[in-house]
Amino acid sequence: MGVAAGLVAACALVVPAAGPPPGMDALLLTTADLPAGYQVVTADDNPYQADLFEVIGRGAPCRLPAELSYSSFTWQRSVSVTFLLEDESEGESSDHALAEVVADRGAETARALVDAAVAMPKRCPAIDTPRREITMSPITMPTIGDRSAALGVHVRTKSGGASEGAHEDYFDSWSNTSIAVVAIGSRSVVVVLMGTYEPQDVDLTAITRKAVARLGQTAGR
Repeated sequence: MGVAAGLVAACALVVPAAGPPPGMDALLLTTADLPAGYQVVTADDNPYQADLFEVIGRGAPCRLPAELSYSSFTWQRSVSVTFLLEDESEGESSDHALAEVVADRGAETARALVDAAVAMPKRCPAIDTPRREITMSPITMPTIGDRSAALGVHVRTKSGGASEGAHEDYFDSWSNTSIAVVAIGSRSVVVVLMGTYEPQDVDLTAITRKAVARLGQTAGR
């Protein structure tokens, strides 16, 4: 086989993954489920997205292995949505964001995701990277679905280096994130609240219960 033919054959094997099953988007929360002011945005427009990718994503022991979509990339068996509330009422931005991921990858995988959420604060209570300082702690939440867990994440972003002779990092931004993970049947639900300050208008338990209820409302459609 010639070089050109070999390249054609190799490229033919690279088939883009299909998107999620039709209608799966109907399982996600909508603006009607949230307080007034929240709008659907792309994941790339979430001001806390970079912080979120530090703690959610496959391939690292200190990340929750949920399938968060971004840009034009989508997963086969999961869907996600991001909402943003822009708030500059006090002269400085204190935007709040909410992200949700619903996956249908089987009961064993759903329960394993909850187990991962339980383990993360124990395994990774504090992480120091060149760009960020991250702390995690468990959050007490009533059991929702078949199994559930919640954790809080505080991220401080370093400004790029301390001044000469200093021994401490300087931080130019921070975020507070609350994450709830639920396993219900073959599905899992991840709800993430993000903000510079903890949101006062959205309760993590209440919105997670709404997210799980939507799975029942749309079952069989």
